[in-house]
Amino acid sequence: MKKWLLLGVCVLAFPLAAHAESNETNGNEAALTAQEETLTSTQNSDEVNTVASTEPTNDPSNTATSDSAAAVEPVVTTDSSSPQGTVSDKEAEDVQNKVVEDIEKDLGIKASEEKQDTNLTAQQWREALYEIGGNLISKEEVDSYTDQQLLNAQTLFERYNYDTVGMDASSFARLLQALYKDNTLSYEAATQALSFNPRNYQSSLDLIPVVDQLQAYLKAMYPANSSFWGVRSLTNDELIAILKHIAPVQQKIIEQRGYLWPGMIALISNYAEKGIPATEDSTQQTQESSTAESTTTSSTKQAAATTPSSSESQTIVQKLLPKTGEQRTIWMVVIGLIIVGIVAYVWLRKSRSRH
Repeated sequence: MKKWLLLGVCVLAFPLAAHAESNETNGNEAALTAQEETLTSTQNSDEVNTVASTEPTNDPSNTATSDSAAAVEPVVTTDSSSPQGTVSDKEAEDVQNKVVEDIEKDLGIKASEEKQDTNLTAQQWREALYEIGGNLISKEEVDSYTDQQLLNAQTLFERYNYDTVGMDASSFARLLQALYKDNTLSYEAATQALSFNPRNYQSSLDLIPVVDQLQAYLKAMYPANSSFWGVRSLTNDELIAILKHIAPVQQKIIEQRGYLWPGMIALISNYAEKGIPATEDSTQQTQESSTAESTTTSSTKQAAATTPSSSESQTIVQKLLPKTGEQRTIWMVVIGLIIVGIVAYVWLRKSRSRH
């Protein structure tokens, strides 16, 4: 009889304990599920708000703003035959005068539109150099150069006259010294570069597709350390920007004179040294771009500050959800103990009544 009573108590107590454990597990799972759903809802809400703030609306004020932004954005053209903008006659003339002035000041040569006769013999070059006199080159130095060296310098001198500005015997003396005295110019490298001729291109924009060849030409004929005529080393992007800037000036000079003077390399050399002047439009675009970037950064920081972190969201969820798990398990145990006590009491009374 005792065995049957104990078995009955165990059978009654087991479902209660199992139910309490099941409730604890389900409660914990429900809490975790609620937390995940709340976090997911928060993230989705933030994403929706972000997308909504970046999507255009039909508000007329927004339309006007986007239209003005589109008007400010520069238009990039791939047509290399049309210059980037136009210049007036006076602007082109000012550029010419400034370039020539800087060349004469920086290089100490006398620029002339009349090209120096380069079809001379070695002796004729010597006589021309003798006439220079002064501190530039002495008679003894002139006599130290061979006839072949004089003729080699003449070969390069002809190209320099067309690339830059017309030069005189003083410029020839400086070229001769760069080749065979200072050794800042290589005759072999320069003669190999002569196969590329910038004068074969009608516009500076036409040089953009062959910018690598132009770079090699500049490095051979106008190395940065040349004591005759050096051009600062430029990246392809810098050189392309200069070519685009030169195009309208070049077109206007050709319209005025029928030919380009100063030459293409003289213009490139000028802007490589002085830099491209900033225009009012480019300055305005730079300022507006900076303002837009700062506004975007400020909005991003503000959104980050107002959006709760994952730990904060979890804390909020835990406060909102009801207490589950441990309290419910304690009540189940108490109920089970009460039932066991009742069964034990009944069994004891029956046992006493039999005796």
